[in-house]
Amino acid sequence: KEGIPKDILEEAHRKAVEIASDSMVLLKNEGGFFPLKGDEEVVFAGHFLFEPQIQGAGSAYVKPAVLSDLTGGLQKAFPKARLFKAFDKWGYKERDFEKFCEAARSAEKVILFLGFLEHWDTEGYDRFDIDLAEGLREIYRAVKSLNPNTAAVLCGGGVKNIAFLSDAGAILETFLAGEGYGEALPLILSGKISPSGRLAETIPCRLEDTPSYLSMSFDGKEVFYGESIFVGYRYYNAKNIKTLYPFGFGLSYTHFEYSDLELEAEGRKAVLEFSLENAGAYDAKETVLIFYEKKDSEIIRAGRQLCV
Repeated sequence: KEGIPKDILEEAHRKAVEIASDSMVLLKNEGGFFPLKGDEEVVFAGHFLFEPQIQGAGSAYVKPAVLSDLTGGLQKAFPKARLFKAFDKWGYKERDFEKFCEAARSAEKVILFLGFLEHWDTEGYDRFDIDLAEGLREIYRAVKSLNPNTAAVLCGGGVKNIAFLSDAGAILETFLAGEGYGEALPLILSGKISPSGRLAETIPCRLEDTPSYLSMSFDGKEVFYGESIFVGYRYYNAKNIKTLYPFGFGLSYTHFEYSDLELEAEGRKAVLEFSLENAGAYDAKETVLIFYEKKDSEIIRAGRQLCV
């Protein structure tokens, strides 16, 4: 930070906020739970609300020159909101847990901040599962029984087992959003920016469904790559395995209409043209994914594959 011109730091931070906004993935949004209205009586709670997981540990850790204030940003965007620590990163109750429960019962909506522990997002070892701490899962179930209008904001690197959130009003996955997280999240939750992120990996129904489950070794000595070319979505498609959320999934506050599709193919080249229209009420970005599949191939192929 020292010696770096202020205007460069400010521009870099603006870009960090933009990247964080673009990368968040809206997985579920029942009945238009998000965006929140500015005058709604909302309760935000959790360890990751006050100490958000924005980056990995170990060699993935850096000290940001500028760090957005999440709690201040939420209070500004939602003046009637109440913020509670309520529970720690393991799901153990904090001193204000009972006050939080009282507020949650009467709130219009409750947003829980859940995530992985910071030392789970590091190098040098493999996790044995993709579960959030059992205490966090218990907290969610308890709060959901107090107020059915409960949603989750997730943070932390990699895929998480979120089957327990099947009845949540909304699920927003923020992953490791970096220094701009504290400004980007209020923009997303308030609707000033519509989510446009798409999943870069598949979220399975269970760990046993993953491509490497049978070949993964946990002896700390060797890793056997037995998936061949059937990595990620290629495996789930080839085996026709149901997933919680597929590769490339991501919701928006608006909806887009595709039309006038034209495809010209000659030899190994193809040109695809189409019209895209935002037919909803929110300004938004759209991420277009184009897949191809070669029929009657003489070599082993993965079937449908992402090309653009």
